[in-house]
Amino acid sequence: MKKQTKIWFFSLIFFFSFLWITFWESTLLTTMKTQKTVIENLYDTSYQTVYNQFQTSALSVIKSLNYQSLVCLGVMDGDLFLQQMQSDMKTLKMEFLTTYNRIYTDLVDIEQKYTLEKDTSVVLFASGSSYTSEYAKLSWEFMILITENKQLAQNFQSSYQSKIATFIQDVDDYTTKNQTLVTAISAKIQKIQSLTSDFQQITDKLSTFRENLAGTWKAFFTQIQKIKSASLSGLDTSMQNLANVKVKRYRILKTLSWELSTQKDYAIGLFAMQFDEKLNLFLSQWYDNKEYLSLKNQLDIFYKKYFSSNTYQCTTLLTSTWFDTDALSLQQKITNFGTTLSFSWVTTSNIDFQNKVLAWFTTVSSGQKEMLKTFTTAMNQKISSLLAIYRWEVSSLSSTVSSEQSSSTQTSSFTVTNFTFTRPFTTNQKHSDIKILQQLLTSIGFYTGEVNGMYDKQTKNAVYQFQLANWILKWYENKPQTWWWMGPATRAKLNQLLKG
Repeated sequence: MKKQTKIWFFSLIFFFSFLWITFWESTLLTTMKTQKTVIENLYDTSYQTVYNQFQTSALSVIKSLNYQSLVCLGVMDGDLFLQQMQSDMKTLKMEFLTTYNRIYTDLVDIEQKYTLEKDTSVVLFASGSSYTSEYAKLSWEFMILITENKQLAQNFQSSYQSKIATFIQDVDDYTTKNQTLVTAISAKIQKIQSLTSDFQQITDKLSTFRENLAGTWKAFFTQIQKIKSASLSGLDTSMQNLANVKVKRYRILKTLSWELSTQKDYAIGLFAMQFDEKLNLFLSQWYDNKEYLSLKNQLDIFYKKYFSSNTYQCTTLLTSTWFDTDALSLQQKITNFGTTLSFSWVTTSNIDFQNKVLAWFTTVSSGQKEMLKTFTTAMNQKISSLLAIYRWEVSSLSSTVSSEQSSSTQTSSFTVTNFTFTRPFTTNQKHSDIKILQQLLTSIGFYTGEVNGMYDKQTKNAVYQFQLANWILKWYENKPQTWWWMGPATRAKLNQLLKG
């Protein structure tokens, strides 16, 4: 009876296995893809469940001073716990995918063999095996893979839920065993956190104060930009009108239009720069950064000693005899700065600010008039120098050049009336003033090149030799960037020679 029951049992297994294999022959590839997604989602769900539990149960522990003290001592590390959890999950997923990809590849391979056998009548399966047997083997293997990984996902979740409980208990146990040490470190960590929090409040308060100025007086800043644009436009028009009159009057000066246009652009750029400088100087009285930056620097030095790279320096915290003094000093400075800032904020009334703004506006108009006056003076000076060059070129350039070429060692005098060097030149710049410079340097024996009006290498070297000869570079021997640069001292000496 038992034997007949056993035979009947295995017959049923064989029958249902055959039906199961027949069904999977047409759906296994599709089923594999579906089950792969199921297992991946299951792993993700298990990990997220454990991670959420860690955040819920252990996050308050991690934020506690006791735990931070244990981390400082090197006893605990919550980051390592999470890293290990991530690593374990990654390993499980990789092992599953490796086996899955192998089975999938093998399944595709036997499908291709089966198709080729039907088309060519060539036997491709090894002796003792067939498409059906290989298919059944892979089907069973895949079923086992799915079953095992479902269990592994459950095991992962239950294992790490237990580890979280152990982690929390370890924190309590270590705290109890090292209570004195933990208490000492906790107190100092708390002071560091308190300093950080207080300074952040000061930073936020200062930021709010500035935003209050910028926000409340947004109309003022908008008006400032309008005034700046109008001033620049008006200055440009006034200068251009003056220049047009001069260009029309002195038609013989072919480069005058370009020279005055360049001078005008320089003057307008200078006015814009001075405008911004005055504005910054005006606004700086309302929020000076010096005291704040000094306080921040002192706090950075404190951090470097006790809290370097966002890590509490446990050894220094325990051994330093200056920690309490340093912390108290910083705390007092932060408190004092906060009081000063609050006082400044309260006493900065709208009326006071408006009065100072109105007073500042008058300096803009004054600066515009001053720049126009400066441009007029520079324009007249430029015309004088161009006229001098024109007359000199017409009457005596030929004889002067031939005389200089016949004897390069002989020094002659060279003077130009109503001309003054007023600005430096840049490398390879071409300008009529450079011709005068070249003629002057030729006359005193420093320049032997062509009078071409270009500030080229030979002209720069002549200026450098002139500077050396007149001790102009006595404070700049080790600063090559200042050599050949026609600064105020160099121009003064050249102007002195021009006047004879």
